[in-house]
Amino acid sequence: MRQGIRLDETSIHQYLSGIVADLQAVRLKQAEMKLSALAFERLTNSVPRGVQEPWIVFGRARAYETGEHVAACEHAIRRRKIDVALISAQRALARWTRPKGE
Repeated sequence: MRQGIRLDETSIHQYLSGIVADLQAVRLKQAEMKLSALAFERLTNSVPRGVQEPWIVFGRARAYETGEHVAACEHAIRRRKIDVALISAQRALARWTRPKGE
């Protein structure tokens, strides 16, 4: 599992916003570095029995839905599909911005 930044409300929002800005400016390397540092999949990976799931504080649907958009963004960047990566990053940020109960 990748190690990354501390995952909290503020850091996740800042990184997702930065990724969107980098993609809008066609700075793929910077967007890739932010995605790597974010390592969002840590929220949705399995953990050993008895350990609290990391997504609990953020809400399961919110973490998983945002994670799907982040994964799509990473995939699009690897394929150099900037327009698709930007849309996925924008969707990730929009989903993350909505409260966890929605």
